[in-house]
Amino acid sequence: QTGISAVEIVAATALFAVITVLLVPVIGGVKDVREEAAQHQLAIIEAANLLESVADMRRGGPLTQQQLDTLTLSAPVRDRLMKPELAVALRDVEGSPPARAVAIEISWENQHGERTEPVRVVTFLYESEATGDAQP
Repeated sequence: QTGISAVEIVAATALFAVITVLLVPVIGGVKDVREEAAQHQLAIIEAANLLESVADMRRGGPLTQQQLDTLTLSAPVRDRLMKPELAVALRDVEGSPPARAVAIEISWENQHGERTEPVRVVTFLYESEATGDAQP
């Protein structure tokens, strides 16, 4: 006898259904991980852009916390990340040569409403002995 019996068709359909039921959550999980990675990458790029703004601020003289407090997240970041928060801090660093640290942190809520681990970028500014200007 050639051909496929009804039992074989039912078995193949059941096997296909089981595989499909098992793969759907995996595919959804992959989508979630990709979205989290894209958000993380967006936050890193935003932090780098904010550091460029800090570099522009330094050209006008010594950097102050009040200047840093004027930094804000861009519209695409505010639209793409859920409840994003920006924290920018300036602190003196002991050592030789003396330096100041600028720390930028961006955090947001994930799809479950939990705060993510913030993206942190820190740069150190060193004073030039000859001119008194801050150097990266």
